[in-house]
Amino acid sequence: MVATNVALRPMTVEEFFDLPNDGLRYELMGGELIVTPAPAPSHQEVSGNLFEILAPFVRSRRLGRVLYSPIDVQLSSYDVLEPDIVFVARNRYLSLRSDRVIEGPPNLVIEIISPSSRRSDYIRKAALYAKGGVPGYWIVDPVNKTIDVNRLEEGRYQSTTCIDGNVISEELPGLVLDFDFIFESDF
Repeated sequence: MVATNVALRPMTVEEFFDLPNDGLRYELMGGELIVTPAPAPSHQEVSGNLFEILAPFVRSRRLGRVLYSPIDVQLSSYDVLEPDIVFVARNRYLSLRSDRVIEGPPNLVIEIISPSSRRSDYIRKAALYAKGGVPGYWIVDPVNKTIDVNRLEEGRYQSTTCIDGNVISEELPGLVLDFDFIFESDF
């Protein structure tokens, strides 16, 4: 006999953290376990270049911490995401940092899209980050060489697309990004 219309119960954060450390990239979205492939080299190049800009900027101004993937961000009992880059302000860092995860909304999360993650980053993750109270959410597109700067206002993101170095970020005031460096593909 085949069971039909069987509803699976959502996975909890506790069950998520009990998963084996098998080298796979897991995220928990609404209680659904998501396994994603490793990022492409171009994705990692852009991620590394952004980190090279952000980390010294934040460190020199003693603004907080910039962390890069893999880092889990727990937004609820059923949501654990792994952004590419996270910024947590100094006054919030110790209260959000645990031994294994950032517990609660960072000040800024950055996702670098790839063909397989475009829909998730723009729709599903944006909704979860907004619901979780993440004030700033950047979506970086290595193909089109753009950064969508999203600012949380009244529970929804308001977006500005940047195609040059004039990124205005309330989370990182004074930051000017070198798009040629971020999206550099030649040595």
